Amino acid sequence: MERLLEFAANHPLLAFAVLGLTGAIVGYEIQRWRRRGWEVGPVEATRLINDEGAVALDVRGEAEYAEGHLPGARHVPLRELDARLRELEKLRERPIIAYCRSGNTSLAACRTLRRAGFERAYSLAGGVRAWQEAGLPLTRERARGGNGGKKKRKEA
Repeated sequence: MERLLEFAANHPLLAFAVLGLTGAIVGYEIQRWRRRGWEVGPVEATRLINDEGAVALDVRGEAEYAEGHLPGARHVPLRELDARLRELEKLRERPIIAYCRSGNTSLAACRTLRRAGFERAYSLAGGVRAWQEAGLPLTRERARGGNGGKKKRKEA
């Protein structure tokens, strides 16, 4: 311990960097532990959709949604989620699986939903990428009622 203190005294920048990195790692692990129950993988998401009527909620932008999304998904971009929570009110008792491209944005959506009282809000771990890697389908058809009142576009 004495040598560690001597090192810290002789190399304060390195000691500070080690403390900072240690703090960052601990913080990251605490966040991961706290959201552990918030994420579901593609297999669990499929089970929730099929067995419990879960709703897939695509929180990506319009262009990404148009490229392909989970069948039957509702589209509410993250930046619009707070303003459009009333649209989701009738789904409060059902599981909601928010997803994005890789799973990070959907965690933010999940936090918003849980703060608004949606206790069964989950994030699709790995997002659309994990869904596709699991061999599950995407579609380009718009779900009924999930496009924020926009008219359905005809497929070319």
